[in-house]
Formats: sequence, structure tokens, C-alpha cells
Amino acid sequence: MKSPRKVEYLKNRAGEVEFWEEHWHKQDVKKQVEQVEKDSVTLIVWGWIQHATEERQNPRILDGGCGTGRYLVYFGKLGYDIIGADNSANAVRVAKNFDANLKVVQASVLDLPFDSQSFDYYLSFGVLEHFIDGPEQGLREAYRVLKKDGMLFLSVPFMNSLRLLEEHLWTLREKIFNKQRAFEGDFYQYYFTKKEFKSILCSLGLEVLKGHPINQELGLLRAMPFVRKNRFSNYLTLNLAKAIKLFLPWFSPHMVLFVCRKGS
Repeated sequence: MKSPRKVEYLKNRAGEVEFWEEHWHKQDVKKQVEQVEKDSVTLIVWGWIQHATEERQNPRILDGGCGTGRYLVYFGKLGYDIIGADNSANAVRVAKNFDANLKVVQASVLDLPFDSQSFDYYLSFGVLEHFIDGPEQGLREAYRVLKKDGMLFLSVPFMNSLRLLEEHLWTLREKIFNKQRAFEGDFYQYYFTKKEFKSILCSLGLEVLKGHPINQELGLLRAMPFVRKNRFSNYLTLNLAKAIKLFLPWFSPHMVLFVCRKGS
């Protein structure tokens, strides 16, 4: 980890494997699929894939860290050849129980069981930020399995303006009171600035075509968690986020979606 970045911890978190096994065990795949169909990320990615597929025959898609397979269901219905990989046995089991025809394997995105240059598109939504050693190894694997000119669609938590302000205030407080901030719990995920993550992608041979700010509402809500306890405040915050999204799209997004292409 060459540069400092915001880290999120969770209290009373079990070990890496146990945490995700429990997480995916509770998921409702049908509800997830319904959400995906209306999700802005899905619409953005599908738009890019539709355009790029005009020049490709029988494109293959890999969803790395697919969870219970919501994107496998969505893109499968559209007629795409898509396969998922997830390190959680429970995630694979839940996906198969929902639809036995889904192509999904239990495997880590750090060591994928696929041949090099075998996929046209790679999906990675909210995955690589969870590795304490950083996203680089997962990105190397994505690069390896992508064909020449293949495309990577990847989202990670974003250090938006509100989070940057929070970090600056904490730093100032530490300097004034000469006391380091205490973190409780276990490592959960990193947050990245757009510049930092773009630099990582480019250093590994990936050309960044576009960065899309996403989930502005969630970013604002997480910056002001107290509003979630009040329906009226929550309503106002959501509408404020919609207005901010129109005029300052990079002010409060929770995530940033990178659209990348593998060079020759």
C-alpha cells in the first residue's frame, strides 16, 4: 500500500471467510435481481456492452465476485454468455438454488481458474476494496483473463468531498490534541480517490475510458448517518442528493464506476 487511503472497519466482525459466508447466506436473490434491473450501474454497463458488442462475436462475460448471481441472471436473460466466480461456498449454493442453470464456480478473484485472454468483459462491483493487501492482484487477474481490447467494469468506494473533509478534520484534531485516532473492529474495505485508483489501473496496463460517479444518495446518507433515524430528514436528504447529483455529480457519490480497456 504505497499511499494512505481511508479504511473502514467493522465491529464484532468474524474472520474473512466466515463473514462472507454469513453475509451471502441471508441474501434474497429474487429481490436482488429486481434491484439490478433498475440500478444505474446496470444501465451504464449494458450501454457500454451493447455498443462494444457490435464488433464482437459471441462475447463472454465474467462476473468476478458475483455473490449470489444477480448479474448472471440479468445478463443471462439478455442472451449473453456469462459466468460467475465467488470465493464463498454459500454464495455459489444460493445462486444455484435460485437457478441451477447459472454458470458459477467457487474461486477467488485473486486466482481465477480460467485461461488467459478468455473473456471479452469483466464485471467487478464492490469487490477489490475488501482485500487488505490492496486491489492490485485482483486487477492483474482481471487483466490476464481479458482478451485484447477486452473491457473491465469495476466499482470501488469513492473518497468523495464529504469523506475528504472528514479525514482532514480528523487529521487536524490529531495534530491539535496530539492523539491518534483509535479504530475498532476488523478491516472491511478501502475508499479511493479517483486519481489514486486511476493511477493503479493505468500502472497495470488498463486504459481508463470513463469514470462514472454512482450512488450519490447513499454517499450523502453515510456522511450523515443520523438522518436515517428520521423519515422526514431521510426524505429531505434523498432529495438533496438528487439535486446535488445534477449540479455536482462528484460531490457525494458512494462509489465510482470505472470503465477500462485492456491494451494490446
